[in-house]
Amino acid sequence: MIYANTNLAEKCLKNLQSQEEISPDESEDIFKRKMLDRYIDTPERLLCNAHYTVVNDFCYAEFLRYYYLAPYIKENDWQPMELSDEILENNFLDQVYLPAMPLMLSKGKLKYRKISSVLRFFTPNKNKNIELYDHHVLLLYFPFRSESEFKVGHPPSYTNKLGEPGVTEILNQNRNKIEPYSELVDNALMDSNMELRGNEEQEPVLENYEIDDVTETE
Repeated sequence: MIYANTNLAEKCLKNLQSQEEISPDESEDIFKRKMLDRYIDTPERLLCNAHYTVVNDFCYAEFLRYYYLAPYIKENDWQPMELSDEILENNFLDQVYLPAMPLMLSKGKLKYRKISSVLRFFTPNKNKNIELYDHHVLLLYFPFRSESEFKVGHPPSYTNKLGEPGVTEILNQNRNKIEPYSELVDNALMDSNMELRGNEEQEPVLENYEIDDVTETE
C-alpha cells in the first residue's frame, strides 16, 4: 500500500539524510528524496529515440502504483513470479510499462511492479477549500514536470489551470484508471448529505414559550 501526500509543497515536511548519506562535497541537498521528486526526475520524452514517451504521459497516481525505487525493496517485493489469467485481467491496463526506468539527475533506478500497489490519500473538501482540492486532483491525475505548472492566470490559481482546454479531459481519463468508481462514490456522498440536510429541515424547532409549556407540563 502506498500513501500519496497531495498537500501543498510548502506544507509538506522533509526528512533529513543521515550523516552517512550526505555527500562529502559541499552540497546543500541534505533532504531525503521523495517519490514525488523521482516522478519529476523521470526521463524526458525525447531521450533514447522517444523510448520513454509512455513515461512522459504518466500521472503521479499511476506512477506511484506501478513503480518503486529498486535498491530499497526486497528482490521479490511480494510480486508473483508467474501471473495467472485472473491476476492479469484484474491488475494490468492496456498501457505498456517499462520494466526499469533510470532517473535523470539522481542515482538509482525505478522498477516496475507486476501487481499494482494500493493507493491511499486524503481528499480535501472542495466545498471548504476549492484551491486545495484542485491542487490535489491536478497533482494526482495530470502529468507534470513541476508543481509550478499548476498555478496559472491572474491572479494565479489551481482552478484556472482546470479551466484550460483539455486539462479536465486528461484528468478524468487518468482518474478513471485509478478510481473507476469515483463518480458513483461522489454521487452517493452527495445524496447522503442532501438526505441529512433534509432531515434537519424537517425536524421541528420549539419556540421558547413552547419549551416552557413542555417543562411545566412535565
